[in-house]
Amino acid sequence: MKKIYFLGLLFLLAILICSCTSSISKDETVKIESNNDIANNSPSIMKDIELLSDEELLFRYVGDIELACPDLNFESSSDIASEELFDFFLFSLWEGLSLKERDEQYQDYYDKWFNAETNSFHIPSDDITEQLNKYFKDYSFDLTKVSCYNPSIKKIEVLMLDGWGGDLFPKIQEKHIDHKNNRLKLIVSFFMDDQYTEIMKTKSYIFEFYSDKGYYLIQDKKI
Repeated sequence: MKKIYFLGLLFLLAILICSCTSSISKDETVKIESNNDIANNSPSIMKDIELLSDEELLFRYVGDIELACPDLNFESSSDIASEELFDFFLFSLWEGLSLKERDEQYQDYYDKWFNAETNSFHIPSDDITEQLNKYFKDYSFDLTKVSCYNPSIKKIEVLMLDGWGGDLFPKIQEKHIDHKNNRLKLIVSFFMDDQYTEIMKTKSYIFEFYSDKGYYLIQDKKI
């Protein structure tokens, strides 16, 4: 099987201006349950998925998630820690965008969050959960439990919004397409190198599609 490259964005991962707090404010905890405001309408992408090769499936749905969020390991999204949810938020800002679209989107984020006085991005909880709602049905996000939370401004403060890259050596072991529930399940093994002889880990991914471009990540679990 060919070596598959997953090129992420070119910056360093969120060099953080961090300030942690020992007190947790209930007002800054956002719990989302059964986020079903986006209708499940049997998107046509379910038919397209059947035609995708293993390499295309890995490139579209597994590679960048694994590079950006290697610590994700959950059977239920309600169990994901706030730190990992924030990492996923950063990844999701750029998912599926072309280089031109990324440049345009970066300008939007810059205008929205960049603070010239601190030379950093100040991101409020509402903006983070608005993005996470597109990917998770159930989760609990506590801003104060993220390492780069700044209590003086009650926001996340980071110097950069992106920064992962590298190469992986994955191979799909099993693939299941559930048209009734609009779900794709992949069992993927990650190997040490392009010889594909030594497995580092194997994970199960479940994606539930609610549109041709949108999905809920139902599971991302080591097995």
